[in-house]
Amino acid sequence: MRRPTLVTPASIVGEFDQEKQRCRDIAADVLTVVKPVNEMHKRKGQEAVLHTVCFMEFLVGV
Repeated sequence: MRRPTLVTPASIVGEFDQEKQRCRDIAADVLTVVKPVNEMHKRKGQEAVLHTVCFMEFLVGV
């Protein structure tokens, strides 16, 4: 029968910190990839608003 190996609390905390950092790195990578897509959608939205405002100004003038 084997006895369980004891580990120090510091080693467990170190593993937790590494896992947390790994998750942060993954999130940063995802945001880096998604940012251009968000900018593209933002520009399309601004263009749609501009067209709507121009159309409304046209209707007011009629």
